[in-house]
Amino acid sequence: MSAPAEPAVEVPIREKNGAGWTPNENETKNLLTKEFEEYVAKLSKDFHVPGVSVAVVDGDKTLGPDVKATSDTLYYVGSITKGMTAAALLYLVNESAKSDRPITLDTKVQEILKDDFVLSDDYATKEANLRDPRDSVRLLRHLPMSKGFREQFQYSNMSYQVAQHVVETLAGESIGALGQAQAKPDRLAKGYACNAAKGNEMTCQPWCETNLVGPSGVISTVDDFAKYLRAMIHRTLPMSTDLQDALVRPVIPMGFNGPRVGVVYQLGGVPGFTSLAGYLPDKKFGAIVATNGDFGGMARRDVTGFWGGFAGGMRFMYVGGKKRLFPTAPEPPLPPSLPLEAYQGTYSHPGYRTITFSVEAPAADLPVSGDVKAVLHGTKETEWGFVLDLDHVSGEEFVAYINMEGRSAMAQGAVAAAFELGADGKVARVGIDLEAFPQPMSAAKIWFDKIS
Repeated sequence: MSAPAEPAVEVPIREKNGAGWTPNENETKNLLTKEFEEYVAKLSKDFHVPGVSVAVVDGDKTLGPDVKATSDTLYYVGSITKGMTAAALLYLVNESAKSDRPITLDTKVQEILKDDFVLSDDYATKEANLRDPRDSVRLLRHLPMSKGFREQFQYSNMSYQVAQHVVETLAGESIGALGQAQAKPDRLAKGYACNAAKGNEMTCQPWCETNLVGPSGVISTVDDFAKYLRAMIHRTLPMSTDLQDALVRPVIPMGFNGPRVGVVYQLGGVPGFTSLAGYLPDKKFGAIVATNGDFGGMARRDVTGFWGGFAGGMRFMYVGGKKRLFPTAPEPPLPPSLPLEAYQGTYSHPGYRTITFSVEAPAADLPVSGDVKAVLHGTKETEWGFVLDLDHVSGEEFVAYINMEGRSAMAQGAVAAAFELGADGKVARVGIDLEAFPQPMSAAKIWFDKIS
């Protein structure tokens, strides 16, 4: 999709049958109606979503409304990838039973990855098995453990980079090659983000190929994903039923409020793309929704209270970051020990690599006060092209606003930062609470030493 486009809503619901689409309104009228299409179109407009594709699995049927973004439009499905990475790992566990070196879910990660897998905690390094790999491969040894080993559930993209490495080591090829399908590259949608700070301006996301395949790198159509969803529903994945059960069985309990229902679902998103897939096992019913817009424009709760509330909560945490993080900061603030230019330079951490700061005028959409004329703008060596803008609070304390180079509401936050001076009176290091982004994991700052 070369530009935002409103979904077309006047075409009736159709059932996929063989190579084409043929009407079957008797079977679908109670499930997907013209009113449903109009509802989706209205939500797309209200939430600033350029295009959406939907597929519904109902028993043996795959259904979906016709929109300008069609069933063969390709999308990044974001974190929905995690379930597929786990399925690939379980498939290899299943296949290994036929070999002379079978593995199980209790096989230690270090037995497979050897010295590639080292954590900062020796016990966790030795005991982590295929049920619970966490953090990202060779840089792990330099990152502090934010919680005790298996102490609680933590959502972690880095865990699935470890799982990706395990899959590729066992398979002897890249995870991308394992799941390669024939698709038309010209059907890959362009991702868009809605910048609420600029009057809901739509910006195209400069998304590119990434090594983050295991946690969020799958590109799919809703047609193809519906096949995977059907296999999940009918338990026909190429592995034992015990392993298929393990795919959706919680390993570490999560806090949960409200009634328990028989539903399996996953939300996904990378800047410019948002997706949702789930199914009701007892009803043999599921759906996949993929869009080429992130949730920056979401202010209502029509689709799900969680999704709208999550988006609004992230926005509040970002815009109100300074007061939230420093509620007792003095007014007027204490000045920094040195001129702002003295804090410029490159800082390094063995696990998080480098950040380079320079004094720049604040971007127009940063939530800083009108009298702020300069911030420390930092560029970080990451897959997603994150940037940091440090706004002075008081003394050596700063608030760090985290964004992508192309703004996206799903990849922005505000965390605490502080500088320390050395015995020579010069800036020695900066500490940034990166473990609090995108969700709180640890109160400890990550300290970067100034190297130039």
